[in-house]
Amino acid sequence: MSEATAEEPSSPSERPALEGRTKSTRANVLLLGLAALIVAAPLVLSPGAQFSGTDDAARELVAAAHPDYRRWATPLWEPPGKEVESLLFALQAAIGAGLLGYVIGRRRK
Repeated sequence: MSEATAEEPSSPSERPALEGRTKSTRANVLLLGLAALIVAAPLVLSPGAQFSGTDDAARELVAAAHPDYRRWATPLWEPPGKEVESLLFALQAAIGAGLLGYVIGRRRK
């Protein structure tokens, strides 16, 4: 029986490809760590803060500026809770990011 062993690249032309993969992997890990830091930083730096969206801030601003304002349009469907609303927003963002990544990937070929 022969054991599968990792062999060193036999020709110099194969070495840059392996080094490029290592650099690419290192860059991906670094970017993933940076993204995790960006997400975690507000939670660590402001543990008691209440995070709300711009819709809530706009609603409060309009109510303060024009107390007699009445909405002139109503949504066709309102989600049953804030969790469902957040889920739909995240799903929309994921679909958009996937589509954008697909288009960018196809253009690079």
